[in-house]
Amino acid sequence: MKMKHITRSPQNKTENNHQLSFFDSARSAFKHILDNTELNGGSILLPSYIGITDREGSGVFDPISSSKIPFTFYSVNNKVQPDFSEIKKIITNQKISMILLIHYFGFYSKDTQNIISLCKKNNIIVIEDCAHVFSNNKKESPTGFMGDCSIYALHKVLPMEKGGVLRVNNPKYNYLCQQKQTLESIDYVRELAYIDHAKASTRRIENYKKLAGNFLRIERITLIYPHLPDNTIPFNLPVLVDDSLREKLYFKLIELNVPVVALYYRMIKEIKVTDFPISYQLASNILNFPIHQEIDDEQLDFMVKMTIRALNEID
Repeated sequence: MKMKHITRSPQNKTENNHQLSFFDSARSAFKHILDNTELNGGSILLPSYIGITDREGSGVFDPISSSKIPFTFYSVNNKVQPDFSEIKKIITNQKISMILLIHYFGFYSKDTQNIISLCKKNNIIVIEDCAHVFSNNKKESPTGFMGDCSIYALHKVLPMEKGGVLRVNNPKYNYLCQQKQTLESIDYVRELAYIDHAKASTRRIENYKKLAGNFLRIERITLIYPHLPDNTIPFNLPVLVDDSLREKLYFKLIELNVPVVALYYRMIKEIKVTDFPISYQLASNILNFPIHQEIDDEQLDFMVKMTIRALNEID
């Protein structure tokens, strides 16, 4: 009888066969992609909702600007979702070598698969910007697993001071992950190992639903996503403030110890209001409320009460 050979230890990965590299931030991971990818004279296609601040610059646009790569923009709608028909038209009429899909506030675009299929037919590299995406589990969400590469910002969604991840989904670009990893990269992995992702994901979803349910009853507040879509682990709760009250409400809430932000209240100058009025309308009215895993029910109730109070006081 011929004896079977049994492998002493597993040699091949059968799941999650993706290449990973760690960086200080998603911005530096994106810059690494741009500096090491041949675009053959084509442009990178970007969403028309990109912000900038005096303190931090633009995490999305600064790497493009410093790399001197030609760029063009596609429109987004009032849910900050890409306009597929416009993307198709641009790809037909211009030389596009790369497209950036941003999953704003952790929400997955319903047209992502159509966009990626179109790009594959036209040999266009697809980068998914998952800086606002909490999950790195394909079973929880397809976000970040469909493009050629995905970039993540660990410090935005987890209790870490800094950290970015580049994941390569297309083996053609595995060379992007071949740089030597630092001791700091090991620290990132160690920190990730201590986090209960399933528990944190569940809490984010619960917090979103509770806060959204209460905000639906508040006048002059319009939820961009009144109901949380399936397969979504939100980064925050984005709302639109009616009657040009956003700025007043923002400062009043900060005064009342509610840590809201406005992503993004100021557009990069390359995005013109005449070309993309919806982007500027979003920028003028958006507020983002925290719903992360450290927030409890008492804090959720406090945000609701203070929002109602603030709206009454600035009226």
